[in-house]
Formats: sequence, C-alpha cells, structure tokens
Amino acid sequence: MSHMFLDPEVCDALRGPLFPQWDLEGIRNRAEQARQAQIVDVPGARLEVTSFPAENGPQEIRLWRPRENTPRAVIFAIHGGGYTAGTAELDDLRNAEIADHLNVLVISPEYRLAPEFPFPAGPRDCLAALEWSLQLPETENIPIFLYGDSAGAGLVETVLVWHMEKHGRRIEGIIMLEPDIDPTMSSLSMSTQAHAPMWNREKTEASWACYLDGRSPDILPRLLPFADSPDFPRVVTFINPVDPLRDEGFEWTRALVEAGVCAELHLMPGTYHGTLSISGTTVWRRVQQIIADFLVGSRERFE
Repeated sequence: MSHMFLDPEVCDALRGPLFPQWDLEGIRNRAEQARQAQIVDVPGARLEVTSFPAENGPQEIRLWRPRENTPRAVIFAIHGGGYTAGTAELDDLRNAEIADHLNVLVISPEYRLAPEFPFPAGPRDCLAALEWSLQLPETENIPIFLYGDSAGAGLVETVLVWHMEKHGRRIEGIIMLEPDIDPTMSSLSMSTQAHAPMWNREKTEASWACYLDGRSPDILPRLLPFADSPDFPRVVTFINPVDPLRDEGFEWTRALVEAGVCAELHLMPGTYHGTLSISGTTVWRRVQQIIADFLVGSRERFE
C-alpha cells in the first residue's frame, strides 16, 4: 500500500502487529481485549444499560444520554464487526462522544452474531430493538436516524427495509460509515485494495460466508426498490480510500442518487477501514461535524 496516501494521524494501529488472515477466534479475542481496555471519560454523556423481552430472550440495549435533558434527535447505532464480532459496549466511547457533542440520544443494541446465528438473526434483533426504542416516551417527538459502521451499515439497510415494509414511523436519515453491503465482492476496490490494512478481501469473503451460511446474496433486502417512497430517508455515506469496501459504498450511494434520493458521499482522505471514528483525531471531528450538519438538514433544502 506504499503508493496510497495515509493520514499520519491514523497510522498508530499500523505500528503494531497486523493480522491479514481470517481468524474469527482471534478477531473476537482482540475485540474483547479492546473492550476491557476501553476508557470512556465523557462527562457530558450518561449511560443507561437495560434490556427488553425479545424472541431470543432478554436483549441488552445501551442508551447514551447527552447532558441536555431534551436531545434534538435519536441516533440508533448498530455496531460493526464483519457480522461475526464486536459488541455495542465496544462502541461506548464513540457513542458517548456522539451523544455529548451532537446533543442526541444514542441507542445501541446488542445482536446475535454469525456464524452461530447467520442471517436473519442479527437484523431481526436490531429491528426488535428499534421498535422498542420507538416506544420510549422520550423518542416520540424528535427525529430518528439510523447509524451503522461497516457490517453495522449493512444491518441498517436490512432493518430499514423491514421497517418500511411495516410502514413504521418515518426514519429521518441514515448514516453509513464504510458500509459492508455487497456480498458479491465485485467492485473495483475489492481487487485494487484486496490487501489493505485492517480489513481485506480474505476477511470480507469469510465474513460473508459466515453471515449467509451458503445461501445466495439475493436473500438480503435492498433499499433501492424503495427509492421512490416519499418517506425515504436522507442518506450520508462515508468511505475510506484504502479499503476494499470503498467502491461498494460509492456505487450504492450513486445508485440512490440516480434514483432521486437525497444522498451525500464523503471520501475521507488518508483513511483505511476502521479509522473514521478514532477518538481525538481530526478525521473523527470532521465526521462528527458532517453528521451534525446532516442532522439539521431538511428535504426542502434539496427540492
């Protein structure tokens, strides 16, 4: 990757050992170590951990509340992890910072992971958590946004399709970071960035195999057929230049734009997969500012 520009501010992770091979146990162990080492010191955000009855038993959900008693929006945030790893708790620092800096209520669900629980278990858990969240009195009169990072963005697409099929409450917007949404892996960057750091083609292929469990990619719900709906949410997508997932995020957003959706796309220079929300970096501050602007946008501005 020497020919690709990398922002020096996000290169610290590249100084440690890299794990280019697929190793699910190792991925999960490193995620657990990161969770245990995580320090969340955001005085303006308050955490509530609760659960609600779901089809698989009690389902944990984490709510990060801002210092203001009247948040301006709800961000329903689904964690990433290649559909096979990660936890909502691992995203606590990021979600606390979002809650504090943007004055929003961040709600983040735990969900079942593949390969033990392939599609549709994970998105069904997320949909149940979203429906539970929409019943909270504090979410009644403020706009709702869905947020997903990597595989979390793929889950956002599925959850939103199912929610729209149920004619559920309007979702104002979706925030997609480095979306992992194309199991065909047919984009250009899946070849040119096949050996990118942190996330590569081998890991992408293995994670999709776990999630789909031998089934066709056609089983995954897609948003594009809903593009002509008057209630289709606004979209903001962030992609990394050094990322095999780069071009699928670009093509997905481009297709929505061609279909008439109010969508915007941001290619953050010098980033690779997993670096868009590193606390304390200029990149993360820029991403948060773009999200802040997105929250206060309206359809009328673009009509």
